[in-house]
This record gives sequence, structure tokens and C-alpha cells, in this order.
Amino acid sequence: MPGEQKGKYGAWYCGGLQFECQQCGSCCRISGLVWVSPKEIRIISKHMEISEEEFRRSCLIKVGSGFSIGEAKDGSCLMLDSATKRCKIYEVRPEQCSSFPFWPEVLKNPVTWAKEGLLCPGMSRGKLWTYEEIEERKEED
Repeated sequence: MPGEQKGKYGAWYCGGLQFECQQCGSCCRISGLVWVSPKEIRIISKHMEISEEEFRRSCLIKVGSGFSIGEAKDGSCLMLDSATKRCKIYEVRPEQCSSFPFWPEVLKNPVTWAKEGLLCPGMSRGKLWTYEEIEERKEED
């Protein structure tokens, strides 16, 4: 796997990592909070051709002072189409989703990367992301 040796940047992934989303929906079927910003709420509701209020009421849950996309009874994201198993809002998905798998907890070490790769077929294949690109994605969290 590229980047297994520490290099000038000190990170185990200094040589970059391969990832290309396969749009399989695996990450959308894991229960957890998917935070959306006010800007993302505007963009997603426009994409869905519903009002922001309708989107908040039918698709979001209030968590503290923020909002998260709700979950279906099986724990999957409400934005996952149950028939196609694809994200209904992929083109405008929240930053939290588009920054996956470049999350600090996944990038902790090669073992955490490999473990996540057991669930995600897009990891370690496709585009080679440079160290700089990965760090930029991490900073956007």
C-alpha cells in the first residue's frame, strides 16, 4: 500500500492513499450522526426541490444546537435510496460524507485504514490522493 513508511511529513500516509467512492452505500448503512450546516441544508433542500423547513421536518433531527440527517429504522441514512442503495443527494452530500475516508480516526494508522477498508470497497483503489490533498480534506472537517 502506498505511504506505509514515514517520510518527510512524518505521517504513515506521506506517500498518499488510494480512494475512489464506489457509491455502494456501505458507509450510509452505519448508524451515526451526519452533521449538516445551514448552508448544506439550503443546498440539499434545493437539490431535493423541497423547502428548507420541509427538509428539516422530514429528514433532520435536532442534536444540541445543530442538525443531523435522520436514520431509517434499520439505522441507515435517510438519504440512502432503499431500492438502489445509492445516496439520493450524492452530488450535494454533506462535507462529512464527501471527506470520508480522510477522517482523523481512520487515518490514525495503517491498521485503522485497513479495518475501514473491510467495509468500504473504494479504499485502496482508484485515485491516489497526495499527502497534501489528504491533509486538506482533514482540515475541512
